[in-house]
Order: sequence, then structure tokens, then C-alpha cells
Amino acid sequence: MKKERNKEKRKRKTQNLLSSSKKKGKRCDLGRGDAMETLANILNRAANNNKVINLLLVSCFGLLAMRSMRQQQDIENLEVEKNSLLKANKAIKATIWNSKQQLYADAVSHSETAFIPLATLKAIYGEATPSESLSCKYTVSLCSMPALCLF
Repeated sequence: MKKERNKEKRKRKTQNLLSSSKKKGKRCDLGRGDAMETLANILNRAANNNKVINLLLVSCFGLLAMRSMRQQQDIENLEVEKNSLLKANKAIKATIWNSKQQLYADAVSHSETAFIPLATLKAIYGEATPSESLSCKYTVSLCSMPALCLF
């Protein structure tokens, strides 16, 4: 009961100060505590007002809907990019396969004069295991390249 009377007194005091400052054309001369109390009262009334709460809820829903739409667009763009990358990868793999088959064909057709024999090519591509009997004109030691020599 006493708290309610004190609230009413403060409320009237605030209203009187606001109305008197408006009449005189001066800025409101509220103390810091009174201004904070006025702000708290305004926020309290807004929190108890269903229209304000509904407005906040609708605006939050709208913001979430906009964010969801942007994320959906990003997902669609990424799917399109993924599909184009998959197509490019398939094209690259096909090109590599065709080049390898062309190398094999050249090695078979020019078996006597081939720079790299067919058995060596297959060993390079991992289709045959290298054996001791394979002769190559040039050998490359992995340990001669410091970046590749890990052991």
C-alpha cells in the first residue's frame, strides 16, 4: 500500500516537472534518478502493453524469416557451384584418362623408339608394380628432392 502511494507521488512529480518544463519552453530538469525512474516506468508500461509485445514478436519473426530466406539463397547458390565443380572435375578426369590412354597408345605403337616404355608408364600410373628388370633411360631419386624426402 505504501509502495503504491510512493509510486503515485513519483509519477505525479515526474508529470508535473515534464508539464512545467514544456510550458516554460525549457529542457526538463529531472535528476538522474528521476530520469531513470521515468524510463523504467515507460519500459514497464510497454512491457505490460500487448500491442508492444505483439509488435516485437512480429518484428522478430520478420527478421528471422528474412535471415532464413538469405540462408536458403546461399544454399541454392552453393548447390549450383557444387554442381558446376563436379562437372569440371568430371571433365578434368576424362581429359586425364584420354591423355593417359594416348600415352599408352603411343608407347605401344612406337615400342622400339618410345622415350618411356609401356611397362614404365603403367608403373608410373600405378597400374603395374615396378620390377627390377625395368630399364629406364632416366631415373629420378626422390631423396634428391629435399621436399619429398621425408624418411
